[in-house]
Amino acid sequence: MHHNIIFCFTNTRATFFAPGNTGPLLKSMLTSYSFKDILFKKSNTFCFDNESFRYLVACNNGIKFDDYQKDEYKRSWVTSVNETNRFMEYICNELKPYLQKNWMSIEHAQFQINRMIRPVLETIKNMMRNKILLNKNSSKSLIRLCPGPVGRNSTMCKVCKRSIIQCGEFWIMRDELHILSDRCDKCPCDFSRHSKVNYVLNYELWDEKQKPSFNDMKRNLDELIQITTEFAYFYKHVVHISKENDPLLSVLKQMTNEEKSIYSHKENRILNARLYDELRSFKNEYEKVWTISVPSKNSINLSEIYKLIKTSSKIKEISEQLSIIKQMEDNYMHEHEKQVSEDSIKRMMDKTHKKN
Repeated sequence: MHHNIIFCFTNTRATFFAPGNTGPLLKSMLTSYSFKDILFKKSNTFCFDNESFRYLVACNNGIKFDDYQKDEYKRSWVTSVNETNRFMEYICNELKPYLQKNWMSIEHAQFQINRMIRPVLETIKNMMRNKILLNKNSSKSLIRLCPGPVGRNSTMCKVCKRSIIQCGEFWIMRDELHILSDRCDKCPCDFSRHSKVNYVLNYELWDEKQKPSFNDMKRNLDELIQITTEFAYFYKHVVHISKENDPLLSVLKQMTNEEKSIYSHKENRILNARLYDELRSFKNEYEKVWTISVPSKNSINLSEIYKLIKTSSKIKEISEQLSIIKQMEDNYMHEHEKQVSEDSIKRMMDKTHKKN
């Protein structure tokens, strides 16, 4: 993948369309980090300038220029066009596709974990519900998650009260969507009080023949809790974020508070009270990670983090939620992407060459 890295410099007319003083500094940085396989040569370095664009804007606003200035801007334009053509040719002819599944970096791992925070925590919470139900010998009404797609700009307001519905023997706070455009379609609350959602959760009772056993449920729950603890180590010691900025902890606190709100406002919600205790205990254990230090970030193996991401993604309840997220992402990309054929690129380049 390092061979696909390209360096682009802007505003380079002042340095004669070269990297200038940045070049030696960049080479020194690459050497100091032992990135010996990252090329930094003329072939993959491109220098542009946008003064000709500013010239056009100025002309459009009635600003006059002498012949010398016009000639300078023209040369800047021609050089930038030629560099753009070289840039396009380099991408089309020299670079090779690199499969995303082979990427491994701190930033990519962080992105993957952030993407699955809600699916993981919603699954943990529902497993806790079902473990509580399975502890009741008479209970047969286990609950399963049913994720569904949402429209673009769907959010949930952190301020507005959400209705509570009963599913089996548990009371559950509904996902009530607010759509943002110029304003929210449901409330006057500030946009900052809304959280974007990629799917909506509904709930139904398990079919008696398909419901998991208590041992399977407990094993999966314990494994997921351990995985989230490892994610906390990753956030703290690899990404180096503060406890206050831990996105997983933020969602976990919100879920715990929601469950407290459910059982504290109505009578006969003993099971919800137990669920609150389970979530609070889980939150406290998670927060303990922030009091523990490790020798160095090397003690947390990045490849192991990827294995944990893969393991948790294979759990059925999480996989179903991630599938809806992927569907929403694909729809968004499809709406905004444009197909550009190789022939159209060549025609564009030929037209540009003729103008020059």
